[in-house]
Amino acid sequence: MSGGRPSRRLWAALAVLGLWAVLALLSPWLPLAPDTPRLDQVLAPPAWQPGQWLGCDELGRPLLDRLLAGARVSLLVVLQVVAGQAVLGIGAGLLGGYLGGLPDRALRALTDLTLAFPGLLLALLLAGLLGPGIDNVVIALVAVGWVGFARLTRAQVLSLRRSDHVAAALALGCGHGRVLGRHVLPLLAAPLLVEAVLACAGAITAEAGLSFLGLGVQPPQASWGGLIREGARYLLVAPHYLLLPGLALVAVIYAVSVLGEQLRRRLDPRWPA
Repeated sequence: MSGGRPSRRLWAALAVLGLWAVLALLSPWLPLAPDTPRLDQVLAPPAWQPGQWLGCDELGRPLLDRLLAGARVSLLVVLQVVAGQAVLGIGAGLLGGYLGGLPDRALRALTDLTLAFPGLLLALLLAGLLGPGIDNVVIALVAVGWVGFARLTRAQVLSLRRSDHVAAALALGCGHGRVLGRHVLPLLAAPLLVEAVLACAGAITAEAGLSFLGLGVQPPQASWGGLIREGARYLLVAPHYLLLPGLALVAVIYAVSVLGEQLRRRLDPRWPA
């Protein structure tokens, strides 16, 4: 692991992600009214008065409240999607890489078939078949994104299954499940952690994209992708409606990418300093 003090970019990324997580988790207990229309505040610009700090949308709903509600949706989707991708992908990669033979060939065929389609396009197809809704978005993104975890896990297991400590554990009578859980999986923690962080950025982007297309969170519930879609209609008369959700989305995705890059730099000794 490379040393060195954390850079300013890393501290900024952690601050952005911490703020996002705290506000998303606290939003149910904050005095918010993201779904309450106020027709006297339709497309009102940002102003220093309660309910209008970031302006309002086309129904006069406070944009700040809807951004915070959308932040909670994004956080919950990311946690569910990445957890599902990790469980499915790591499990498949462990079995394929450790057992070899037919399970490994089946895993490679399935991953090649999945990778033959653009990820977002395949998620769009699955979400369209399943129907709009946040639960279907989670299912579609898990079905598409598990491949990265599976390929990484398989590659690592292939290099570890013939190592001395695995052979010694088998010689001492350890079962295959114990070998995988105690002697193989812990050695994959670092690369899988980096993969999980980078998968978060992909999940945020994909959820926003599907919501932008109307396949994710359904009105009146707020989501960043939905806010961007609605704000695009009023760009010339209320630019804050589009720019503020877009900036929030870009800031979080960039912060996650910086965190993933810094983790890879510190956990992978082969990564250039």
